[in-house]
Amino acid sequence: MDPKVKDKTGEKKKPKKIISMEAKHEIIAKHEHCVHIIDLANEYGRNPSTISTIIKQKEAIKKLQPSKGFTISSNIHDEMEQLLLLWIKEKELAGDSVPGVIICE
Repeated sequence: MDPKVKDKTGEKKKPKKIISMEAKHEIIAKHEHCVHIIDLANEYGRNPSTISTIIKQKEAIKKLQPSKGFTISSNIHDEMEQLLLLWIKEKELAGDSVPGVIICE
């Protein structure tokens, strides 16, 4: 038996449900507007202890910003990449090889 797949009775475990940061921010905001924990638990389909844990950690959660999933490069980075590409092409035209280690430096 693989402990990650089955519990002690041999049945498959339920997959862990992850609450998004946006949902956590909503829960905190609603709780601050006097919505009861049990009502929030019913609304989000979670255990009241889970909602209580989110409320207890609200200061840490408020400080965190949700990830956008991508980074924005500045104009300096774009210009540097263009100059690097130009330098590589010049080296290739001159017959020199440019190893990746040199480029990474």
